Amino acid sequence: MSCPWNETAYVFYVCGHQVAQKYGLYRGLQATDEMGVVVVPREDEEPLMETPSQLVFVADPCCAKVAGLSGLKVRAAIRAGNNTEAAQAMAPAAARYLLAPTATELLDHQADFEKLGVQPFIADPVVSRDKLKEALSSRLGPKAMVPVNDLSKLLQALDPSWTHEELSKLFKASEHNCDGNVSAVGFVDWLFTVC
Repeated sequence: MSCPWNETAYVFYVCGHQVAQKYGLYRGLQATDEMGVVVVPREDEEPLMETPSQLVFVADPCCAKVAGLSGLKVRAAIRAGNNTEAAQAMAPAAARYLLAPTATELLDHQADFEKLGVQPFIADPVVSRDKLKEALSSRLGPKAMVPVNDLSKLLQALDPSWTHEELSKLFKASEHNCDGNVSAVGFVDWLFTVC
């Protein structure tokens, strides 16, 4: 894969020792010289030696908590509707995407979401508004002002597809924006009336 700055970008497949052995990955991904393998063994496993010439590297053994993670377990948790367990096994942005995809994301990758057993999330806006207001009030106080930057970070953590430009427009349109701070509860009420 060629990069605009004329350097090679390497892609690595990360797997455990057993997967590497089962699929012969200790020999490397010989289809291309730009793809490699990183084997992450468990503490009780004896991995084979790494071969840098084949782009095969062996990481330090992972701890028991990480060793318990597997794609199979994550898929089973998603199918069972155990979103908490599934979310703990991945980055927040990945959890948001997999467990609460937008309508567009569902359409774009419909077959994949169906295979995983992910159902569209349809929330009652009144219940959602009240829960969000309650959470903000209990955490910050009913009259709390929140810096726009903090609220931007929160919205992007919930949905990484938000751009800085979109958030800027959103806060400029809000009647609750004052000196770079937003009334948390007032903003939530406003947001749910305009959406």
